[in-house]
Amino acid sequence: MSNWRVELTANSDNQKAIIDVMDTLGPLNKWRCVTDDAFIPDEGEFINQARRVVPLIPNFWQLDDFDIDEVQVGSTGPGEVFESGSSFPNGPVSWRVVKAL
Repeated sequence: MSNWRVELTANSDNQKAIIDVMDTLGPLNKWRCVTDDAFIPDEGEFINQARRVVPLIPNFWQLDDFDIDEVQVGSTGPGEVFESGSSFPNGPVSWRVVKAL
């Protein structure tokens, strides 16, 4: 199983947030936000299907071109924050895997 620390950068203002994504047994995986007050809620579950991370909370955020079993440190891609619920800006983001956990 693979666990990664991922840096999100808002395309609008370069604000950054760190999230951890954890591979677990079964179809649901776990994520948590490391950066204080960036997302509310700050943890939950996600489905990793079709190279996309989509939390189970509708209209929250997603990472495109991300496969938890295939990324490595330095992997990058696009994504979108639909509703952070807190201080992180909504809109397009870029993601980068910064380390293995």
